[in-house]
Amino acid sequence: MDWINPTTVISTITGIAAIATILIVVGKWIGKREEFERTAKETFADINEALAEIRADIKKIFERLPVPVSTKKSPIRLTEFGQTVSDYLKAQQWAEETARKVSPEIASLTPYAIQEYGYRFVKQDERFPTEDMRLKMEDAAYTHGVEMQAIHEVLAIELRDELLKLRGFPTPE
Repeated sequence: MDWINPTTVISTITGIAAIATILIVVGKWIGKREEFERTAKETFADINEALAEIRADIKKIFERLPVPVSTKKSPIRLTEFGQTVSDYLKAQQWAEETARKVSPEIASLTPYAIQEYGYRFVKQDERFPTEDMRLKMEDAAYTHGVEMQAIHEVLAIELRDELLKLRGFPTPE
């Protein structure tokens, strides 16, 4: 090989320049890839941080929602919390006494009509509540952090169950 030959010199320089160019391009590509990885990691960290904030906000929203006292399944039943409110009010004992008094009024009613009767009774009947019961209801609403509507619902469900028993219909469990 003749190093003095201009074609060899030009070929060698061109080869060195090509290798240098390839090395520079590969180096830049590696640098961009590392920058991309770093950027992606930072982005994922930001996303995870945002998701943690969203989770915390959702928990706060759920904490503000009222605790249901009844299920929305058919037939309507008290939840565990609803049963706690009922026990506090002694609602089952009240329902037994009240059911005996109003049983003639429900003699021909269907289970659904009995349920509606119970809701109407606790919300609109002039015989309800007595002053003592009104104070118990207010105390239960305050103590358990619920609105009066939830107290009415607990009482209506307990009354419905007692009225169903008196009529010989099965009661929800």
